Amino acid sequence: MTLNTNNTYKKSERRVKVILQNWLRIINIKLGWIPDFDKIVAKYAKYFIPLYSLQGCGDAINSVKFSPDDRNIVVSIDNIIQIWNIESGQQIQTFKGHSKEVFFAEYSPDGHSIVSCSRDNTVRIWDVNSGKEKQALINDSSNVRDVRFIANGTKIQSCYNDSTLITWNLTSGDKVKESKGKGIILLHANISPAGQFLICETYSGKIRVWDKHLKKDVKILKGHSGKANDAKYLPDAQTIVSCGNDKQFVCGM
Repeated sequence: MTLNTNNTYKKSERRVKVILQNWLRIINIKLGWIPDFDKIVAKYAKYFIPLYSLQGCGDAINSVKFSPDDRNIVVSIDNIIQIWNIESGQQIQTFKGHSKEVFFAEYSPDGHSIVSCSRDNTVRIWDVNSGKEKQALINDSSNVRDVRFIANGTKIQSCYNDSTLITWNLTSGDKVKESKGKGIILLHANISPAGQFLICETYSGKIRVWDKHLKKDVKILKGHSGKANDAKYLPDAQTIVSCGNDKQFVCGM
């Protein structure tokens, strides 16, 4: 395990700020999709210098998320979850219990718990300090592809390959709400600031913004030529940025 710190970061800080300001200016001026966003990334990527390089995880990493205090990261690797300390570069905790590949893991807002989802059709809650499993939420319908803490960490939202979206009560483990989309395969589901759901289709490349009941499309955004892997709202609560297998970043409003 090695941890590399690049001391030239400060020298590039000013240049990076200029690049980011340019991106934000383009996003604010242009309406609709921005096909040249990926060209900007390719042109200026050489100026982005890694602060840290954590090596030694072994297998391919499916997800990585910072802890609320930004001191640690949680990663999903094969069928396990690990916590790494950024400053020391050391693995400090391992969570085992999933029987198949873990797609995603993230911290709760208070930093005391971790939620994960896996190809084994389960959502699991873990205690950060002890490394023990606190709860397993099971839905037999299909693979659970994504999971998030919502409502300040009191609930969990999970989405499944069969277009099902489930909200769970974290205390009781009961389903609070279950909605089903229009027969597409869901990869991610993110709540927008307005209370809508931002949905990524797995294969078509379309980004669908659905109402909170998953009954109708509020908007369909097109721009990817292949699978759309993820999409999120920018802080302005109006702009959506997505990435896909076509090696493009795409922005839309």
